[in-house]
Amino acid sequence: MVSIDHYEAHRNVGKYKLPLRLTFIDPKKAFYSVETHAVVGALLTQAVLTQCTRILRILRELYSRFATKILPFYNDVVDNMITNQ
Repeated sequence: MVSIDHYEAHRNVGKYKLPLRLTFIDPKKAFYSVETHAVVGALLTQAVLTQCTRILRILRELYSRFATKILPFYNDVVDNMITNQ
């Protein structure tokens, strides 16, 4: 879907003879394609060595505090993702 902002940006690029660079980001496909908490939960319920289980628990705890920082342009855009667990 093309918005008015996309159209205006494209029009201004031609007007000022600037190089055109496009980036298409689909956050749902980029970040939600695998439910990490489900994978970690499944691994924890399987017959995994105790040491591996401890590592998986630590990784799950770290993952619950992650934030995504997206820098498509010069200005920073921060999206704090909340995971459902």
